Amino acid sequence: MSEGESAFVGNKAQRRVTILLSVFNGQAFLPQMLFSLAEQKGVEWQLLWHDDGSSDQSVQLLKDFASRYPGRVSSGQSSGQKLGIARAYMALLREASVYSPFMAFADQDDVWLPFKLYKAVQALTSITHEKCALYCSRQILVDTSLNYLGLSPEIKKYAPFPFALTHNMATGCTVVFNQSTAKLLAFLPNPPEETFHDWWVFLCVNAVGGIVFADEGADILYRQHARNVVGTTPSFLKRASRAFKRGPQKFIKTLKANVEALLQAEDLLPAPTLSCLYDLQAVLASGRLVRYIGFLRAHFSTFRRQNIVETLVLYLWFIANAFSRQKL
Repeated sequence: MSEGESAFVGNKAQRRVTILLSVFNGQAFLPQMLFSLAEQKGVEWQLLWHDDGSSDQSVQLLKDFASRYPGRVSSGQSSGQKLGIARAYMALLREASVYSPFMAFADQDDVWLPFKLYKAVQALTSITHEKCALYCSRQILVDTSLNYLGLSPEIKKYAPFPFALTHNMATGCTVVFNQSTAKLLAFLPNPPEETFHDWWVFLCVNAVGGIVFADEGADILYRQHARNVVGTTPSFLKRASRAFKRGPQKFIKTLKANVEALLQAEDLLPAPTLSCLYDLQAVLASGRLVRYIGFLRAHFSTFRRQNIVETLVLYLWFIANAFSRQKL
């Protein structure tokens, strides 16, 4: 470890990270995840967990873990209630936002490499605490037994808002963010039903002009198994097939919901973001093809996805909504 890294580690009490974990019947994988959490280097970690109505031994495993690390592990106030993924994480975030300088999302079935949090916090401390900031990274894809499957897709450089409305780059289990971001999210309403917690954080940070650190490295073993709520694949064809199956109506419905949710916090949004959101709101409500095309021309460089094929599909879906008679 370099001299600079040693100094960073020496101040780890000032680099406290509250790990937010929602569990549901996770006993098969939870012990490995908790062990990897305890092995994190260079930071002072805490764990705040929510049980979403498990019927297995998940809660007992977490209580046993807490007994081994007294004062560092606690349950959220709503633990035991069936909230669903996004609401559970947002409830935990609101509790943690008042005392922790950094927060991290965790999934019950992954395994973290020892310097996962260290790398994230090191990136986030490079900017002022007053500005919203988020760190995310790629993942090492593994099967149930942790056998290597490949790497998640590259996190390509992206344009400013409204890119985040069309694509979530920040996979939840890699996400770490600062207290300014947590305070922003605690003030905002819960994400729409169509939107997971990680996309909502990524979207909000972009909407207020915050900073996103997208790490091309990978410091997490991301299990792919039948019970994944959201999985990933390195295959472009499989990703394209999934996107095609979702179809335009689901995309437009989600897009509308995210626009409306963000506009509830219009006082916090900079003028360019507000202008784009109001333009998009008007376009989606009009159903006029000429307005759809006009919006795409005006925001061609930013209203897109990560490659040309996915962007073309996005535009087709967007324009197809102008011809749809079904009210979404």
